[in-house]
Amino acid sequence: LQATGQITIDAMAGKVINLATASGNSFSLTSTESGGITFVDPQTEIRTQGGSIYLTATGGTLSNIGKLTSNGGDIGLYADGDITLANRIDGGAGYVSIQSGGGSITTVNPAAPVAGNYLYLTAAGSIGHGGASLATSTTQLVAQSGGDIVIANDQVLTDLEIVNSHAAPGVANMLSIDSPSLTFAASDDGSR
Repeated sequence: LQATGQITIDAMAGKVINLATASGNSFSLTSTESGGITFVDPQTEIRTQGGSIYLTATGGTLSNIGKLTSNGGDIGLYADGDITLANRIDGGAGYVSIQSGGGSITTVNPAAPVAGNYLYLTAAGSIGHGGASLATSTTQLVAQSGGDIVIANDQVLTDLEIVNSHAAPGVANMLSIDSPSLTFAASDDGSR
């Protein structure tokens, strides 16, 4: 499904959009030009039966994103602007990619993790922030940002890659990843 402008997911009776989309197939929502995609009620869930889920906002934001469950399919979220998560993003055994081309990735519900076999998070701005870590549940994590990286992971990490491009000179970024058997923190004096 594609629209030129804002796509709004209304609150659903029963709080679920249960799609028959199976493995090898996908469900996509794309907002082009401006606006983006938003959920009225973040308790609303889009669920597939192993099919991939893709939400794309070219020229816009992904805001108040509700629960996404792919039952093993990949999940991809892309926005030119900010991405604000409000519920669990669950790829199961699938790959989850969240990319903000010109903004940040934040959450309004730190108890609702981004879960998947492999997580790829990239933002021109920050991923999480000092007031609200981005909760994750994975063994393989890539985090790339131009600002803060503040992540709380609930599994032991077997693979971790961190890239911080320090996009705002003079600003001290916070780099913190908590995970069982690992606490990673780096200091930044804002000079580069």
